[in-house]
Amino acid sequence: MESKTLVESLDYLWSCQLPFVFFRLPETNTVKCFYQLDKTLHHTTSLAIEGFVMAPFSNQEKIPFIPAKHQHSFVVSKTNVTTKHPTVTLENSFEATFIDLVKKAKDTITKKGLQKVVVSRAIVHPLKTNPLTLFTNLLGLYPTAMVTFWHHPKVGTWLGASPEILVRMEGGWLQTMALAGTQVYSENTPPQWMDKEKEEQQFVTDQLKRDLEKHYPNKALSISKPYTKRAGNLLHLCTEFKLQGPHFVLKPLLDLIHPTPAVGGI
Repeated sequence: MESKTLVESLDYLWSCQLPFVFFRLPETNTVKCFYQLDKTLHHTTSLAIEGFVMAPFSNQEKIPFIPAKHQHSFVVSKTNVTTKHPTVTLENSFEATFIDLVKKAKDTITKKGLQKVVVSRAIVHPLKTNPLTLFTNLLGLYPTAMVTFWHHPKVGTWLGASPEILVRMEGGWLQTMALAGTQVYSENTPPQWMDKEKEEQQFVTDQLKRDLEKHYPNKALSISKPYTKRAGNLLHLCTEFKLQGPHFVLKPLLDLIHPTPAVGGI
């Protein structure tokens, strides 16, 4: 692995179906890789490990991870993005089902006083693009995001680019953020945020503030003003939170704030 390029390493690990994760931190040009030499499925219950976790939204006792025992780094230059927009044809019944779901969500908000409900749909569409091309495209499209390619033959495969920092603990400080409200990025047009987006982002901000102040009442909480954060061709509203440590335990903290109302609703 030491003498292989990023492309060669990914191709080798993928063809051998060995567990691995490739990831690039925001605004950096280094892709790191943790990989295994066998197909053992490792779990953690406390997150007191050195490795890369892939945890679901549900609160599971055992969480799979790729250990950092074997690792390598690659410096990557600016990536040329290969884009090809697939044509996805949805059945009329599928669209009708989703419209009905949205109506039910709106009725539930009105009748039961919910503030926010997140509804979504799964679209299954075969792609001929290989995983390496998808990953390198994400690197080029989302320079300010955490880009990941995680694979274990006994668990599954995930590719993603996240603009949201869930938790960062560094130098005695804890940092998290409220990220919500969305509009399309336009190079020549300054963003204009409507009341809907501002309210949606405020939901997330208020919930995080309540949770953090309740569980850390003796620590001064620093909250920034909302600002515009770009993620690929989208813009979001972002509010940053900071708490001074050093006594934060990671697992209870994640159980407290994850998932945020940005993806979980209120």
